Amino acid sequence: MEVQISEYNHALFDNMAFFADAVWELNAKNETVFFLHNKLLPQFMVQSFSFSDFHDVLRENTHPDICNKLIPMINSNYIRNLTESDSFQGRILVEGSYQALRCVITPSFEKNGQVNVAYITLQNIQEQINEKEEVKKSKQELDRYLQAVSCGIIQYKRLSKELIFANDIALKILGYSSIEEMQNDNFNGIVNTILPKDAEIMRKRAKELKEDGDVVELEYRVMHPDGTIITCFGNLRLLCKDEEEPIIQSSMIDITERRKTGKLYRELTEVLNGAHLGLWYFILDEGEPRFIIDSVTADLVGCSEKISPEKAFKYWFSRVDPDFKTHVDECVEKMRRGEFAEVTYTYHHPTRGEITVRCGGFRNKSYSGAGLMIRGYHQDITDFSKRISEEKEKEQSERESLQSIASIYRTMHILDLENQSFEERSACSSIHDYVEAHSEEELQNIMEGALSLRFIGSHLEAALKFSNLNTIKERMEGETSISFELIDIENLWCRLSFIRIGDPGKPLTKVIFASQNIDKEKRREENLILLSNTDELTRLFNRHAYEIDIKEIENDGISEDLWFMGVDLNGLKAANDSQGHKAGDELLQATAECLRQAVSSSGKVYRVGGDEFICIFNATDKDTLDMIKKINDFQKDWHGKLNQSFSFSKGLVCAKEIENCTIAKLEKESDRRMYSEKREYYKTRTDRRKE
Repeated sequence: MEVQISEYNHALFDNMAFFADAVWELNAKNETVFFLHNKLLPQFMVQSFSFSDFHDVLRENTHPDICNKLIPMINSNYIRNLTESDSFQGRILVEGSYQALRCVITPSFEKNGQVNVAYITLQNIQEQINEKEEVKKSKQELDRYLQAVSCGIIQYKRLSKELIFANDIALKILGYSSIEEMQNDNFNGIVNTILPKDAEIMRKRAKELKEDGDVVELEYRVMHPDGTIITCFGNLRLLCKDEEEPIIQSSMIDITERRKTGKLYRELTEVLNGAHLGLWYFILDEGEPRFIIDSVTADLVGCSEKISPEKAFKYWFSRVDPDFKTHVDECVEKMRRGEFAEVTYTYHHPTRGEITVRCGGFRNKSYSGAGLMIRGYHQDITDFSKRISEEKEKEQSERESLQSIASIYRTMHILDLENQSFEERSACSSIHDYVEAHSEEELQNIMEGALSLRFIGSHLEAALKFSNLNTIKERMEGETSISFELIDIENLWCRLSFIRIGDPGKPLTKVIFASQNIDKEKRREENLILLSNTDELTRLFNRHAYEIDIKEIENDGISEDLWFMGVDLNGLKAANDSQGHKAGDELLQATAECLRQAVSSSGKVYRVGGDEFICIFNATDKDTLDMIKKINDFQKDWHGKLNQSFSFSKGLVCAKEIENCTIAKLEKESDRRMYSEKREYYKTRTDRRKE
């Protein structure tokens, strides 16, 4: 059938075909459909169909969701009653797979206002949908990674200081419970959470942001409403310089407990910088290792993003410098075991040459596919590594210019008590060398000024007392040195020392006053003490800790609200004999967790023997009843991997029940009550302990 297309319709068709993947003409007079333009169903191009035949074409080639909408439109009455365009979405079968479509039906009005012809235009929007899904997936991936590295983000307008965004981690770091609370506090309130000295430094550094994308790094301290001070590391980045009002993005991580590993966290925050750090996955199973990378990692590795995962792994590993391949293998092995691991190595990039790479990651425990998945980051730190190397060389040059003793101490002050002179040397910052005459009072003021920069509160008072020059000669009589240990403003342990210069047998005329960073050895000492008082399996206090604590309780006096509860696990031997020691360990750990949740808020829990536990706490009668309910609820709801349930016998006694109470009497009465309860338990059991 030959179809005539009017000159007007030609123009309309040309405009619609420019953006559409298909244009169909519907003619209500002769009830025909003609394909003017059809990339979606090219097999029907330059053909016309009757309305009824076209219904069959739609049923065979389109998804019901669009077919059910189109068929009622292929109708003369529907076309003649069209007053405006209508649009909807659906799916159509293209080359064996369904593609998402945007469909528009448009009336063609004649001079008398009637409609006898309408046009259906279809546009394939599957690619746009795929792109949106990829963007959404990338955002979710970044959010999960930021959560993994505990990184907080805040965005605010630079001029008006209006808060735009803050994630949950930022709220926690800055001491807020909700975004509404932060918004109510306004910008000045947020800044006031930062210690004044650090806030002033932050303001100065923010002025360095001139161009879009400029970044400055800084470390600062935040005080929470309860007085807790935490240390943060982060950066400020200028965004949207071309907008009417630029945006400042602040990223931060809490490094209070891990200042010693601040270098690692500094690198992790660079995830926010995007262009310098890429994310990746390793899939390790029985087949070849697979390296799944994003576009940034592909650029850093020097290969195409579209390369297959198997080839990507081979390509990457082949360009790792041979001297570092063992280190890389060891790092991957740590990740396999579930540990976070990081390695720095030399990489031979195809275009950039030899570069330094930092690579780190951890096992993804939520992965449920074959083998295991390791996720991590890949970063080119060549420039950073060079800068660190230069700084180390400079620092080494400074250290070599000091006396050998200065390399031991953080700061060193030489005090001439005879001539009242003062000389300062430092091995950690720029070197100051000066000798000036002072009165004894001025010399003491200099000491106090130096100490006030290092200590606060009671620690400052203790440091000032130790550094009192009026008593130094008496305290150092016959001594070559005296020292005092305390915590400084950065929450680090340090040792203050006076060291005699000259013969100990002669009058004291000159001393060295030095401060030494001993944080590492003190933390090691604290860890050893903790380990010596901790049960390895249950992480409760052990018998050694129990013996120390009961002596302290008896020395201080036993209060009437002191409760003592002996606990003995039921059925441990039966579990060990029937299912092995792992089943027994599970019961012990369940008992420990039950007692910890119920008691530890008001007292202590100890594992004093194989299946024996002791709880000591201060509480009212009502609080004790609540604690027993918590224990019963925990046992009722608990189910293990190897055991379906667990129980224990307990002997609970309060000090006010015992005349002339002692720990020994409490232990004896607790044992009596516990064994009474255990006899009741074994009355219905066949275990040999029933006897």
